Amino acid sequence: MSNPRPWVMRKLEEEARHDGELSGLRLEHVGTNGLRIVRRARPDALVYCASVEHGETFGPQDLEHVLGVLSEAQFVVVVPTRIDHEVFVHAEELGVCVDGFGELVAAFGSALRQDDPHDLDVLLLYDSRASEVAVRGAERWSETRPPVHIIAMTRAEEREYRFIQGTSAVRLL
Repeated sequence: MSNPRPWVMRKLEEEARHDGELSGLRLEHVGTNGLRIVRRARPDALVYCASVEHGETFGPQDLEHVLGVLSEAQFVVVVPTRIDHEVFVHAEELGVCVDGFGELVAAFGSALRQDDPHDLDVLLLYDSRASEVAVRGAERWSETRPPVHIIAMTRAEEREYRFIQGTSAVRLL
């Protein structure tokens, strides 16, 4: 995957616009993948924007690499959000936040069988509760047409329940 920083910047600008805070937001490039987020009445944040290739996950060795490149990083945003559990433990020990924006991964239900569905059921796989909360809060999903119903679960829950297989869900990403 190419450098995810432009995508992360767009997402941050969309969130700020949605929250009415766009005029107080400034995003500055730091190195190749770094991003300094400057906001009114909030401390600056230094973020490293990391990516993982198809079929791979962001592991502890990737976190070490990131901190070797940008040692003062406070946050690491991984796109797409495929992060090994061990990374969260290691990041907490180091005082660094690692997260993604969540991943809307599969559609299921009546939208796959009807031309004019009453709603769109979407599975959100997340690695941290903050990701789920961010995605749910990013839009007024119930007000879209058709309304979007988000079912959220961790990757481990999806594997345990075999939700994608059981619902014949179609992958979105």
